[in-house]
Order: sequence, then structure tokens, then C-alpha cells
Amino acid sequence: MIVPFDISADMLDKCRQRIEKSAKYNNSHLKQKGKIWGFLSEEIISRILNVDIVDDFNYDILTPNNVRLEVKASRILPDVEIKNYFCCTVYDSSWHQQCDDYIFCRVKKDYTGGYILGGISKQDLDNNAIHYEKGSIEGSNKQEVLYGCRKIKIGYLRKNIWEYR
Repeated sequence: MIVPFDISADMLDKCRQRIEKSAKYNNSHLKQKGKIWGFLSEEIISRILNVDIVDDFNYDILTPNNVRLEVKASRILPDVEIKNYFCCTVYDSSWHQQCDDYIFCRVKKDYTGGYILGGISKQDLDNNAIHYEKGSIEGSNKQEVLYGCRKIKIGYLRKNIWEYR
């Protein structure tokens, strides 16, 4: 179940301040540029679950049921309608993270809102995702894969945000 969310000005300010204070990291193919989408998504998930953001390199949020969630985020144009065949990605450079589940979000490029797409256990992702090696050609769009990754369609995400409460 895809859950839309709004982003307030104070949330955006809070995340920008977090970026200023945060360490630089090299596990992201976008380096520092993608942090805002991730931080906004973490903020939304933490507010919905009423928990703190852990800010650990292994996982982002510890749920009330002690599930270690890693939030993966990407951007989307504001007028694009989410489709179940869109893919969610976990790059090989972050596969070492010690999380139990991944939860995927898309943040609108204009920062007005976004979508919680769903969650999946790390084991289920490993068993059901398509693994692409760097340099291979992705099937759906015939583009070269720039970084090794696992991709899964939104339609295969079986857990919704409310299951983590």
C-alpha cells in the first residue's frame, strides 16, 4: 500500500541542518547530493512510527518491535504517478548494512511531499530482487547499470508502514 506524505518547511529545515552536521560518506553513488531525500524519508518514517532516528550506518530506525529499518529513498518528479512496476534499488555498496528490513520512499523533487512505497525483509529482497552487476544492461529500460545493485518492483513490496508500529 503506497502512502503519500507531505513535507513541511520545518521538516525541510531540520533535514538541511542535519546534513550540515552529518559526516560525509562514500557509500552513496550520489555522495552528499542524495542526503536530503534520505533524511526527509527518515523523518517521515520516524514521525509515523513515533520513534527516533538512530543515525547509524547499519540502519536508520529501530521500530517499537525491534525491527532494524534501513530507509532507502530516491526522488521523483512532482507530477509522476507511482506505478507498481517502478523499481526500488539497494546498491551493492550498502548491502553490508545490518538491517532487518528495507523501507522505500520517493520524495518529490520540489520537496512538497512524497510516498512511502512499502517494505521488505533483507532476506526476501535478496531472494526476489534482480541483481545487476556494474556494466550490465537493465532489462526494463535497456540502460547500462552504473553500480552493482539489487532491484525489486514496488508491486513486490509486501509490508506497509503500519505493520512496523
